[in-house]
Amino acid sequence: MRLTMLAVLCGLATPLVAQTPADSALAVVVRLFEAMHAKDSLAIAATFDTSAALLGYTRQGDQERVTRTPVAEFARSIARLPAGTDIEESIWDPAVLVDGNLAVVWTPYAFLINGAISHCGYDAVMLMRFATGSQIVVIADTRRRDGCELPAR
Repeated sequence: MRLTMLAVLCGLATPLVAQTPADSALAVVVRLFEAMHAKDSLAIAATFDTSAALLGYTRQGDQERVTRTPVAEFARSIARLPAGTDIEESIWDPAVLVDGNLAVVWTPYAFLINGAISHCGYDAVMLMRFATGSQIVVIADTRRRDGCELPAR
């Protein structure tokens, strides 16, 4: 994952420099994608508040709709992927906005299955910071199959 090494390096630097609210919000998003890669349903669920929603915009022909997936259903679907199925949600150039206990991470993404891009779009991840740490309350994303490319490394 493109941000995995950044997360590791930030984790190593944490004792020396306190994380900002923006760093903290981005770290939760990275932790979610790492849990997805590991197919760890408990770690996936731990990144979300109990009231959280996953929303996705899709279009098929003339039909447009927003899908809402419960966190538990999403986590189970990832954990049940067949053995040998490698998934990765690659993100880059995230923008993080913070006001008080609210943070929004806006980032392009590409979702890869066994190294090939399945779909791409933008993630909008809304997080709330609680006394116990930040948790995701909403993820909304766009999904398309055309024009998907990873940036040059």
